[in-house]
Amino acid sequence: MANRFHLRFNVCLCSALLLISAGHTGLGRAEEPVPAAITAPEADAPQIKHFEYWGARADAARTRVSDAQARVDEADTTVRRMRRNNHPRGEARRPILQEQEQARAALEAATYTLEVELPAEARRAGAQRHWLSER
Repeated sequence: MANRFHLRFNVCLCSALLLISAGHTGLGRAEEPVPAAITAPEADAPQIKHFEYWGARADAARTRVSDAQARVDEADTTVRRMRRNNHPRGEARRPILQEQEQARAALEAATYTLEVELPAEARRAGAQRHWLSER
């Protein structure tokens, strides 16, 4: 019985530490640079170049949202496991709960970028709405 308890504790603690140290800190930034492969076409470029550019920008934003959602799911699972096992206790819970808050904030920022900022930027640039839809 004690071994099973210690195993659960170790799994919960290791999961929390992995979440914190996995390098997810970059997901919280809404204004991430556009990947190098996605470069803006010149103003006199054919329309197909503009279509490809905005489609790639939308795909990159959707990828950030799905990565942030996966991070939230991991954090929620870890918190549920922590509460169910009532371990860790005290101050050891703080980093796990902070990771959950950060993950939710990153998801909110990525969703806002995809649903609000990117369409507004595309509209200002003269892109058509269907250029941002999934292909």
